[in-house]
Amino acid sequence: MADTSIFMDKTIVPTDNDLIENIGSTHDYYDYWKELQNLIMKLYPAGIEEWT
Repeated sequence: MADTSIFMDKTIVPTDNDLIENIGSTHDYYDYWKELQNLIMKLYPAGIEEWT
């Protein structure tokens, strides 16, 4: 099975608005995404967010 993404152009980093438009309208997944992101950065403060 091939990997698929809602963000096909890998040269563009999705903005918060892009995420809200694409995952936020479905069961508040954007809120879960932000919670997970905040938890990871709390546990690993030197972490670097990278989209690939």
